[in-house]
Amino acid sequence: MRTGPLAALSVALVTTSLAISLVGCGSGGHGSGTDIDGRPIVAGASPFTGRWSGTWLDGALFHSGLMNFVVSANGKVNLTLFNQTLGSSGKGSGRLTGDGRFKGTYRWAGGLKFNASGHFTLTGDRLKGEFELSFKRLHVSLGVIELVRQG
Repeated sequence: MRTGPLAALSVALVTTSLAISLVGCGSGGHGSGTDIDGRPIVAGASPFTGRWSGTWLDGALFHSGLMNFVVSANGKVNLTLFNQTLGSSGKGSGRLTGDGRFKGTYRWAGGLKFNASGHFTLTGDRLKGEFELSFKRLHVSLGVIELVRQG
């Protein structure tokens, strides 16, 4: 077995190559294993990724309306709402996990900020969910959402 400088260089090169192949290279500048928001990257895109639109119904307050829901590959959600009962619009954001749990916030135009949580189920191109709204830890209402994937 050789023990000179050439043998040591050979071992160093093999070790470095093995380390690079095991660890991988580059992270897009976001830190290893995290997305642009600093959250852990989960293998594969969210099953909910895409644009959705449909209706919502708040059974407790007897309000209903339309919703547009955009889910990015990492589960980030942006949404717009229209309350047909009151004739007002709003927008919000949140996060939808791969197993369908949602947490976020929304605000009606010129109004108060509400917290929303719920759970969604995906069946083909249909997304159905139940939600709970709260304001400063006070439960406000419950409702349902039915959306259809667009495009």
